Amino acid sequence: MKQTVRSFEWKLDSVRKEREAVIDIIESLVKEVFEPKRADRQHGLTIPIGVKQYGSQASFLAVDSSDVDLAVTGLKLGGDINTHISEMRKLFFHLEDKKSEGFIKRSEIIESASVPLIKLQVNLQVIQEINRNKSILQAQKDGILDFKPEPLVQLDESMMILHIDITFDDYNTSVLNTRNT
Repeated sequence: MKQTVRSFEWKLDSVRKEREAVIDIIESLVKEVFEPKRADRQHGLTIPIGVKQYGSQASFLAVDSSDVDLAVTGLKLGGDINTHISEMRKLFFHLEDKKSEGFIKRSEIIESASVPLIKLQVNLQVIQEINRNKSILQAQKDGILDFKPEPLVQLDESMMILHIDITFDDYNTSVLNTRNT
């Protein structure tokens, strides 16, 4: 049993940087979609738009095959399912547009579920390459001449594709805002 737990922990840790980078990328895409027109749509208290991780990965109960559960936060959807789905479609279409960058392998929107969601499959090997290229560009921008980027590492085949479920947390009816996850 301890051997199995260590194996899960090792596999999860082997893609930790890539997994965190994916969450950061998704959060930046969420902000691209929802922050520009936010002032036109919402009045009163402004809650920062972002993503919040929940589920087994967030609670450190994940196994190597666990998906990442994310909730888009900071939107006031008024408890209306049609508004919820309309806003979710905006993000879905934006994610679809990003498929050409190679890191999103598959995307699907499930509107008929009791909790509508977007399902993604992300290639972590491509994320690793994107991170490496970003570090090289940043070093060049900063004028660092002797910069040596981290070498690319072939990821474990079973960990290369990360499954992500994205839901929307309606600020008006939020459960996530009242619990600490």
